[in-house]
Amino acid sequence: MSYEFTYELTDTQSLRAARIAQRIVLRYHYPIKFHLVGILFQTFIASGAVAIGYILRELIFDDTILPVWQIVISIAIGSIIIWGWQRITAVTMIRNIKHMPSMRGQMNVAVNSHGIKSCRGGKMVKAPWHTIDDFLQTKECVVLLSGGQPISIPKSIIEDEAKFVDDVTAWMKPAK
Repeated sequence: MSYEFTYELTDTQSLRAARIAQRIVLRYHYPIKFHLVGILFQTFIASGAVAIGYILRELIFDDTILPVWQIVISIAIGSIIIWGWQRITAVTMIRNIKHMPSMRGQMNVAVNSHGIKSCRGGKMVKAPWHTIDDFLQTKECVVLLSGGQPISIPKSIIEDEAKFVDDVTAWMKPAK
């Protein structure tokens, strides 16, 4: 059995595929590094916020002893900075994935027992099943992830969705 699709992703579908790709890449490909960097970053920001509190306390009140409430406020400010920075990083990453050439324009995708072949803008990518990292379904799309690169196929163009999902799952099993 072989499936061939020609389509163009909407902005919403493209954004959802980008979000899925971002989560999978960060969570599965860099789990220790991602969490370690997050913990170190939080520690440094919170420590810096407390240090700034000490410096301001000494400059303003000529006193180096910080009350507990000022330490809590400093850590809260540091946490807000961390949350904002992580949010900016995530949004930037999603935006970059969304604007990748593989996520824009008309796409031709062929899915068969050998793997996936996709063409867009004159560039062809062949991905055998052993290179496919993950297979996910959203409300609107089926997403195949290969090396952090999402290949999103809208469910609206798949004639028999259940058969397609069964075939893809069967083709992926021997490769893993």
